[in-house]
Amino acid sequence: MKKAFPILLVLALLCGCGAPQTSPPPAQADETVTYEVATRTLDETYKAADGRELLRVHFEIPELRVLANGKTVTEPKTDAQRAALAAAETFNAEFEQWTRSSSLEEDAEMVRELYEENPTAFTQWDEFLTENFSHTVYRRGELICVSAAYYTFLGGPHPNTSFYARNFDLGRGAFFKVPELAEDPQAFTLFVADEIERQAREWIAELFEEEDLDLEDVYWENYREIMESWADYAVAFDDTGMSVTFSAYDLASYAAGPQEFFLSYEELAPFWSESGRQVLGLD
Repeated sequence: MKKAFPILLVLALLCGCGAPQTSPPPAQADETVTYEVATRTLDETYKAADGRELLRVHFEIPELRVLANGKTVTEPKTDAQRAALAAAETFNAEFEQWTRSSSLEEDAEMVRELYEENPTAFTQWDEFLTENFSHTVYRRGELICVSAAYYTFLGGPHPNTSFYARNFDLGRGAFFKVPELAEDPQAFTLFVADEIERQAREWIAELFEEEDLDLEDVYWENYREIMESWADYAVAFDDTGMSVTFSAYDLASYAAGPQEFFLSYEELAPFWSESGRQVLGLD
């Protein structure tokens, strides 16, 4: 059963959304304003009318908090605190929508109907069906990178995992698309797309050597267009560089699985703008 996940639409609409384009005012001399990313969990259990457990949901939602001299700020007392709380509100509103857009009630109703129509079908699965949303956080410089995986099994022949990533600039208090950090966004986008294609051809040639298959035999017909839109997919950072992950079905059939490509900071070094390097903490 292939199920569309509404969160994709939400992420697409929110990409590039940002808030203040100016840096927060400096803190007072005796005040240190910092941020921390905590995790808020959402756990729900949905049952059939006869009490049988049908669906378990576990979401881990990142939540940005503001601290002044080590203490959590909820009511701002300075301009710096006010600006920091505005940035946190922008960050948290994004991920709150991830929770609200997940259509859990619709999924639960679908599972209940499935159970009512064919209760014996549940004997071929585990005791319950599952939706799980987890994430990891990477911080460096002004960057907060949230990488997330959404696992779902609502019946059907197999489960599915979709991958997402969102990048936030603390200095501006705004989410951004990665090409914005480049001196020439178009040249940067094409360079990354070329490298994705090169790695993909190399992987396919190695994996399907006996079958003598090429990229055109495995990926969708419009694979190059998808690759050039890499910034709309799961783009994440860590200590070594930048990864681009396409979920199953993005570039090829489910059988091909997710496709992940990696570029080191060294490879990308010629493309960053001065402000981009600052955001990434590369100076």
